[in-house]
Amino acid sequence: MTTITRSIRWAVLAAATLAAGACGDGQPTEPADRFPDDTTGQVGLTRVYLTDAPFPFESVASVNVYIVGILASTTTDTAGPNDQDWVTIATPARRFNLLDLQNGTTALVGAGDLPAGLYKAIRMIVNTDSSSVIYNDGSAAPVNWQVAGEQVLNAFVEAPLDVPEDGADIIIDFDGGRSFLWLNNQFVFIPWFRAVNEAATGSIAGRVQGLLTVPGTPEPIPNASVAVMQGDTALGSDSWWVVATGRTDEGGLFAVHFLLPGAYIVQANPTAEFPLAAAGVYGGIPVSVGQTTSLDVVLPTGLVGPAIVVSGDVYAVVGDSAILHATVYDASNDTVVNPSVVWASRDPAVLTVNGSGWTVSAWAQAEGTSWIVATSGSLADSALVTVLADTSSGGSGPVATVTISPAAQTIAVGDSSGVSVTVRDSLGGILAGRAIAWSLSDSTLIEFGVGFSGTFALIRGLVPGTVIITALSEGKSGTATVTVTQ
Repeated sequence: MTTITRSIRWAVLAAATLAAGACGDGQPTEPADRFPDDTTGQVGLTRVYLTDAPFPFESVASVNVYIVGILASTTTDTAGPNDQDWVTIATPARRFNLLDLQNGTTALVGAGDLPAGLYKAIRMIVNTDSSSVIYNDGSAAPVNWQVAGEQVLNAFVEAPLDVPEDGADIIIDFDGGRSFLWLNNQFVFIPWFRAVNEAATGSIAGRVQGLLTVPGTPEPIPNASVAVMQGDTALGSDSWWVVATGRTDEGGLFAVHFLLPGAYIVQANPTAEFPLAAAGVYGGIPVSVGQTTSLDVVLPTGLVGPAIVVSGDVYAVVGDSAILHATVYDASNDTVVNPSVVWASRDPAVLTVNGSGWTVSAWAQAEGTSWIVATSGSLADSALVTVLADTSSGGSGPVATVTISPAAQTIAVGDSSGVSVTVRDSLGGILAGRAIAWSLSDSTLIEFGVGFSGTFALIRGLVPGTVIITALSEGKSGTATVTVTQ
């Protein structure tokens, strides 16, 4: 399994039909008045749709998300409990299989009257207890949903959504590439999505090709990941941030929809089946309202043998292992069968490795990071593996300490990052399932993304400055410092 890099999107569209395969089950589990009342003012019918939800794992049969409700707010304060600031768009209380929705197909979630106004935040409420990921054999995949039961997800609104009196078309782009992470034999749900006005967006679409042999003719690359970014190309990739992601189909075709007008940076990444292709980066790709910009690319040749390439897990939890692989290529870029490979860890206190050969297990000893190095003769390559705390079980005592990691970091304006919290008892044991409340010392400098109700919080830099993030659990708190640079 690898990290999902395909976008999963939700749409609020003035369209008419429910897409085939989108299935609902059951009635609302809560009375209708659990949602705040509509505010006063002129209203127009707004319909909620699911759209373009590809899931790139061939072993997965369905991704079922139970949507309780979708709301909108004219304020930017998404962290507070002020229900009077939120207007309900729809209360479907139904489960949808996201994999039934591909390439812009939409499925009606519900419809409601949304008062005219300038909306700055979108909220989605999902019930994780009624959601699931199912493998092809019918078994349930393990998913760490972070929060049990109802989970409140707040969308990043790129520009205020101007809803006129006759209703609106609002796209909520749920990015699966940053929302479902395959980590230590389970999916970790870290939701990330954005909201835009559909009428004010365009698309980028094209084909990705690469070389299988040298010399050779470029061939379509299936399942290649495509990231659409913004930033200053002159400053390099450290200044870029991802807006949306996509993935090619079996014919190498991709389409990334619902992009606001402007110039974008597009990066296409090959799969392991195309080892001769390197990532291709294309700057200054224009997007206009209502238009699709064509971008057909041939990825450059990236591997010139002899060479060794390390791939595999980049995360592990304490007590578990990361599985790493080394592929050795000869001078003709052909794979060496049963290569002689020696492995080493640069920090054995964090990770230890044993054995030799093309695959190895790196055992996690303690939280931290270590480079795992593979050598074959004069060839060498390495991968950085991060070891996380094991939160699969915890004690039953009260919270004694709350620690945020990293304790300090620097991000650029427009960039996103994350922080995680570890809660321990008086003996140092990790406590699982404890409620976490997050807060910011200055919400004008950074903002929370979605998913900050669990042990992980996404953040995004807005303007330069320094912010203190606080996590509170059972009266104990921990802090971290985030510096935002231009």
